[in-house]
Amino acid sequence: MASEKRYPIGSASIVMVFVAVCLTALSSLSLVSAKADLKLSEKTAQAVNAYYEADAKAAREVNAAEGDAVKLEQMGWQRQEGTLQKEFPLDDRQALRVTLAALTLEVEEWRVVITKEWVGDDSLDVWVP
Repeated sequence: MASEKRYPIGSASIVMVFVAVCLTALSSLSLVSAKADLKLSEKTAQAVNAYYEADAKAAREVNAAEGDAVKLEQMGWQRQEGTLQKEFPLDDRQALRVTLAALTLEVEEWRVVITKEWVGDDSLDVWVP
């Protein structure tokens, strides 16, 4: 009788292949997650940088006026109802709005405002009652 040569795969080999596939999938997911985190971190850094640049510019202008409202108006500040106001752009949708009392030049408002209205995408009928 001729003897048959068998090459047993065995359960250990099947487990090793399964582990290799799992590690490959997890490493791919980890790489995608790391890239997404990097993009988010870069966008956040840009937003923070833009805010602090606008904040510093506003502070420089207020300090340069030395308590004189006329100097602020010459720098482009708008007089509105007893206040002086100016917006310092952060990006295409936001600005830092600074409002000062016209007489005392005390800060009344120093905050980020939306300058461009959000427009939703209605091209798909997602919900049709």
